[in-house]
Amino acid sequence: MGSGEVAQQRAEVVSDAINRLLTELSVKCAKEEGVRDYFHVAVIGYGHNHVGSAFHGALAGRDLVPLSEVANK
Repeated sequence: MGSGEVAQQRAEVVSDAINRLLTELSVKCAKEEGVRDYFHVAVIGYGHNHVGSAFHGALAGRDLVPLSEVANK
């Protein structure tokens, strides 16, 4: 396995762990009326030429996002 493959594998493991954490946090903050915004979440990514928000899709480019929005996306 080349170093690029190892880095990709690590990135996938980290991504899965973050997604599980956000899902668990959303479940714990869920009430009858929906997920409460007890927390605002930032996910910072970094690479060769970029450091910043790691959110994608509808949350792309945002630094701090209410947990309810993260749970809905």
